[in-house]
Amino acid sequence: MSNQQKTAILIGAGPRGRLAYLNHFMNEGVKIVAVADLIPENVRMVKDQCGIAEDMCFSDYHDMLKLGKLADAAIICTNDRDHVEPFKICAEQGYHILLEKPVSPFPGEVAEIDRIAKNYDKTIMICHVLRYAPFFQKLKEIIDSGAIGKIMSINYSENMAWWFGTSSYVRGKWGNSDTTSPILLAKSCHDMDMLVYLTGKKCKKVSSFGDLSYFRPECAPEGAGTRCTIDCKIEKECPYSARRIFVEDVPEVIQFSRQKDYTETEEQLLEELATVNNGRCVFACDNNVCDHQILAMEFEDNILATFHLNAFNYHQARTIKICGTLGELGGNAETGEISLQLFREKEPRRFVEKGKEGQSHGGGDLGIVKSFIASMEGDASSNLTNARETLHSHMIAFAAEESRLHGGEVICLEEFTKQFEQ
Repeated sequence: MSNQQKTAILIGAGPRGRLAYLNHFMNEGVKIVAVADLIPENVRMVKDQCGIAEDMCFSDYHDMLKLGKLADAAIICTNDRDHVEPFKICAEQGYHILLEKPVSPFPGEVAEIDRIAKNYDKTIMICHVLRYAPFFQKLKEIIDSGAIGKIMSINYSENMAWWFGTSSYVRGKWGNSDTTSPILLAKSCHDMDMLVYLTGKKCKKVSSFGDLSYFRPECAPEGAGTRCTIDCKIEKECPYSARRIFVEDVPEVIQFSRQKDYTETEEQLLEELATVNNGRCVFACDNNVCDHQILAMEFEDNILATFHLNAFNYHQARTIKICGTLGELGGNAETGEISLQLFREKEPRRFVEKGKEGQSHGGGDLGIVKSFIASMEGDASSNLTNARETLHSHMIAFAAEESRLHGGEVICLEEFTKQFEQ
């Protein structure tokens, strides 16, 4: 970094803003000078952690931004539907901007951000953090070396673990697209972006099928209730038991997202499950997003790709296979294992590329923070997630959802995107 310390404001201090990015910015020497969040506890924790003055702590980001430009950078990690307004104000005030994905559930707003980014003279980065994960960077390095020749096809899967799909996209805050986003946008615009990144090409056409087939009231087993800890007769046998997932055998990801400056007792957690959304039966929620979906895509240069998203897996992992004219390349992003099998060789070459233990998104969160800071200081080559390129991934997700809702109709991306351009 330069001798002059960089400063930033944090708008949205939830699991992404506070837990995914904040420590990385502080460790890189960036001073957080103001924070805004609707939840007072989140504000207090950031205030204490960063030593922020009391008058620079806000429940409403509007009150913060009325003061004018307060720092070099703005980190925007509000809810999905609340990204665009603070982004526009921060752009008008001349901040470098790190914007959490998805940027908006509305294609018109995504197109508006693209127009702003087109002529903006400061850094705007969308948080497609997978571009910075060592696993995907290694795949990109091998592809760009020409080792597997021309890419012909890609098979890519987002395998959500049984507990993850239900905690986030059935019981959780992203379960209903009427208040958040379709699951393909909320969970997998990362993956649409990864296909763009790895191929270096734009998507031309997409077709999609998918539905909410299982987590519905009519699929509830006999004896199921409305809440796991209140009126369910089969809770002890149910794999989706909220008691098991959130109290007894808590997965690491949920432990991470629940981090606070105090420890909740088992009794307190059980009391919460009697009232909070995550205590509901998975067959008695207001969810409407798909529990499984598949896409077929045609990219430039006649590259074909499939993407499969589903919530019925034991292990949480992204898996990929890339087929080229000289060999095949693939692996598991969760374990970091990569296999390169060239057609002229009998044995595959194997690599393991992953972030350090405990780093979220396989090290991608740390990577994007480092890149953002370097880009602020003038190193444009560090910016792998410039808004103009990465917003294309959102349009792929929007077009795929349009296709899904119309029986798998083939959607032309160029024509679809033009509807929202001015």
